[in-house]
Amino acid sequence: GPLSVVYDLFSSIYSFFTSLCCAVNCTTEGAKVNDRNCKVVKLLAEGGFSFVYLVEDGKTKYALKKLISQLPETSQAARWEIQVHKAFKHPNLLQLVDSCMVPVANGAEEFRLLMPLYEGGTLLDRGLMHLKAGTHMAEKDCLRIFEGILQGILQFHTHSPPWAHRDIKPANVLLDAHQHAKVTDFGISTRFALDHTAETGTYRYMAPEVIRHQQYDHKCDVYSYGVLLWEVLHRQVPFRTHTPLQAAYAVAMERERPQVTL
Repeated sequence: GPLSVVYDLFSSIYSFFTSLCCAVNCTTEGAKVNDRNCKVVKLLAEGGFSFVYLVEDGKTKYALKKLISQLPETSQAARWEIQVHKAFKHPNLLQLVDSCMVPVANGAEEFRLLMPLYEGGTLLDRGLMHLKAGTHMAEKDCLRIFEGILQGILQFHTHSPPWAHRDIKPANVLLDAHQHAKVTDFGISTRFALDHTAETGTYRYMAPEVIRHQQYDHKCDVYSYGVLLWEVLHRQVPFRTHTPLQAAYAVAMERERPQVTL
């Protein structure tokens, strides 16, 4: 009857999610990436079906990003992220050390992306640390970081055809031990010989033409970069009294911009 159908449906869903959890948890002591046998030290971050681990291969530490996919769309997105990493080699872009795909339970796929570990965290982490301590980032460090981000973005924009990152923000900039910037998170980057979607990115940093579903190009990153500069220098998120959707509406429809009060 109907109840048995519902029961079977929920049982299937439960089985799917528990199998995915098992696929992640059962491999947390070790993870093989092609010929590399990595020892998993600890979980660094997670979100949705994405997990980032601190791993060791011998004496070398890495960040291992695992993406669990059951759907063709998410598998395509994972393959695209790997493809973008391989398309660009620059000191101010996060490099991909190695990658592979392994099948897991229920026909799902697990994509493993091995990347350098930057224990200093992100530009957002650094800003929050200074805010909590009541200190300011040194001017020379700011200039070095800002220039590094620009150099990273420039690799996208001077490509033929041009690319756009589409999600430039402090949380997507890693810092090495010498305060050099590494732009990361290429999952929604796009080539402008291809069709591209509106409202792609993070609302508080999104260019108005992207929010308004107008035609746009790689210059949308310039707006996002400007908002990033504003946030770091003012030590607060843009439009902090607004929800993300309210911020997007204010930028796109009311032409508001973060006010410079330095």
